[in-house]
Amino acid sequence: MTTLLQQLKELAPEGFGFGAHIRFAAPLYQRSAYPEAWRELYGRQNYALRDPMMFWAIANSGAIRWSEIEMPDPFSVLEKARAYGLNFGVVISCGPITSRTVLGLASSLREFTGDEMTWATSIALEIHRVTEPVASLPPELDAARRADALGVSPSEAAAEMDIPPAAYLTRLARARDMAGAGSPAGASGIP
Repeated sequence: MTTLLQQLKELAPEGFGFGAHIRFAAPLYQRSAYPEAWRELYGRQNYALRDPMMFWAIANSGAIRWSEIEMPDPFSVLEKARAYGLNFGVVISCGPITSRTVLGLASSLREFTGDEMTWATSIALEIHRVTEPVASLPPELDAARRADALGVSPSEAAAEMDIPPAAYLTRLARARDMAGAGSPAGASGIP
């Protein structure tokens, strides 16, 4: 079985980004595979607070192409994205307003098809499901469980958590034990 991140890379080789379970304006888990220069500009200019894609995703559930979003873009965020090869895209929003998951995908060549949008929606729903916090786990163990569920490599997850890979693997093993799951699939919630 391919991981969710591998599926996203296949679907959107130019880039993708998601925030899972956005609560109080901050996601519990986020990931971006957009070009590095775009990520830096987006963060430096705080475009998440100015992006019509994000406005749409917070106000709506479902999937829409960037070109179909009928919201003002006074800061020209979508136009600026084109300079980084992010010419076309889709945004998917799922989950309740109190814990929203938002997934954006980009293409340099063409609009996403309806079938691709359906596939992306199924990925967004699965991301939302597997990143749901497990109340019985301490936050650091739950973070290891979520990274594993998404298919993040141990070395990458350890780097994101700013811990040695061995410490990440220990956290993951403890999360599996506490969740009563001996296998990666059982701990992550992926069948």
